[in-house]
Amino acid sequence: MPLLSETGWREGWHIRHGEVSESPGHPMKPVLILQHRPHAPMGILVSDSDDNHLRAAALYAGQLNLPFVLATRANGFRQFQVREGKLSCRTDWLDWNAFPTPEELWRQAEAWAFHKNPKATPQGGETACPNNMGLPFNP
Repeated sequence: MPLLSETGWREGWHIRHGEVSESPGHPMKPVLILQHRPHAPMGILVSDSDDNHLRAAALYAGQLNLPFVLATRANGFRQFQVREGKLSCRTDWLDWNAFPTPEELWRQAEAWAFHKNPKATPQGGETACPNNMGLPFNP
């Protein structure tokens, strides 16, 4: 959480705790829901523990109509766009100092909501997932 607070994210205001399950009967795994302000969610922050956890977060984001899933590791993060419950890559692994502020993520979410252009990736970035992730890509 200290890394997030350095970029302007505040617990309770911008960050809400949630859980996702890979499928019914499987244990729930923690996620953080990133929001611009209370009741205005934009994305899900999830540990990059395994592909199933990412897929579950993408399905949850799709159900909530959220545009982003951000996967984290100790040394950085990767941001995905969500289209109809599927992930499409937006970035390579980035250092924590590149983590978007709530306002930056809100601007990206607005662009996603109003333009609905699957090939548009704010601020550039890769449009295809690396083969070793095995995640679906919807151009």
